[in-house]
Amino acid sequence: MCDYAKAAQKYRPDEIRCLFLAESPPAYKSEDKKSYFYFEDNPGSDIFFATLIFALYKIKYQKADRNKAELLLKFQRDYYWLMDVVEHPINRLNRNRTNPKERERIIREQIPDFLTRLNSLKKENIFTSSSGIIIIKKLNYEILSPVLLEHGFTVFNKSKIDFPKYYRDRDTVKGVRLARKNIK
Repeated sequence: MCDYAKAAQKYRPDEIRCLFLAESPPAYKSEDKKSYFYFEDNPGSDIFFATLIFALYKIKYQKADRNKAELLLKFQRDYYWLMDVVEHPINRLNRNRTNPKERERIIREQIPDFLTRLNSLKKENIFTSSSGIIIIKKLNYEILSPVLLEHGFTVFNKSKIDFPKYYRDRDTVKGVRLARKNIK
C-alpha cells in the first residue's frame, strides 16, 4: 500500500455517508514538498483541504495555528471520506504538467479499478444505499457522473464543482455546500 493509501485508510470511517471524489494525489516538482489531503504534516500547499474544511465547517484552516489531525478526525467522525479516482499522481508526468487530454485518458483507463474499489466498500457495507458522492473537478464530473449513475451510485452534486484555485475559493465552497444539502 502506497503512502497516499495508508494515510487515507487511517481516516476512513466505518460508514461513509459522503464520499468526496478527487482526481489523484498531487505530484510536485520537489519530493521535499510532497503533499496530500490526508498527510497530517504537509510541507506543501493545503488549498484543497483548507477549502473543503471551510465549506463543511466554516473553519479557516491555517497550517500554523490548527492541528490537521484533529480536523481529519472530525471529517472521519462526520462520515466523510476522500477517495482519488487514480491512486497515483497524474498532474505531473516526467516532472512536466500533464495536459488535459492525457489526464482524461488516464482517468478513463482507471475507471474499472476505481469501480472495483468503490464496490468493495459496498461489499464491506462501508458505502451503503444511503451513501453518496460529491465529485470535485470539472473533468472528473464530466467523465464520472454518468458512469456512477449508470452503476447505481448517488451523485450529490448536480453540476461540476471546480477544484479550488485559492484558499477558501468561493465557487468551490458554494458548490460543496449546495451538494451537501442532498446528504441524508
